[in-house]
Amino acid sequence: METSLENHVESEAVKIEEMKLPQLKELAKSRGLKGYSKLKKSELVELLIGC
Repeated sequence: METSLENHVESEAVKIEEMKLPQLKELAKSRGLKGYSKLKKSELVELLIGC
């Protein structure tokens, strides 16, 4: 049985995966992440989902 927190994390991950690269970079910037500008989309998605 999934908790509401697990559902929230999964739905956020889906939203992040659907974003375009410029949106992902803006999100990374807003979260204070460093080094994201050189990442590929798939790497950036993985970074954002993991934090």
